[in-house]
Formats: sequence, structure tokens, C-alpha cells
Amino acid sequence: MPKETIARRLNEDDTPKNVLQVYWLPYAENVQINIKIYGEVAFLPGDSVASDPELYSPSMSRKEINDLIKTLRRARDQVYGKDE
Repeated sequence: MPKETIARRLNEDDTPKNVLQVYWLPYAENVQINIKIYGEVAFLPGDSVASDPELYSPSMSRKEINDLIKTLRRARDQVYGKDE
């Protein structure tokens, strides 16, 4: 299964803090996003704490992927300005 690591954040001691990866299977028309968070995390106040949670998106359609790309570009441009 091919994958690309998009974002990897490290703690000050170079240990992983969180990782965002994209996995895909061309023959199965399957694309998923994986987020791995190292350490203990409570997603909402009052939630139980999870250690090293790993989250996978459902398989994404071509339209959903295009919508995600469009949204990420809009967010990037609003935060960092448009690319020239």
C-alpha cells in the first residue's frame, strides 16, 4: 500500500509528536488519511484520555479528495497568502 507522510511534528527531543499520512490502493480505488498522535490525548474536555491514538478516515471518493484539496488551498491562501 503506497503512502506519503505529509506532516510530521517532532518534540524538542526529536521524538514523534504527531504524523499525518495518506495511504492509497489504486486497484481498490481506496484513499485514506491516517493521523497518529503520540502521547496522551483527550479530544474534548471531559473525554477519557487515549494513549497514542491512531485515526483513519473512511475511504474517500474522488470528489471528497478534490473538495479536501480545494479547502486546504483556501485555508493555506488565507493564512499564508497566495502562491505567485
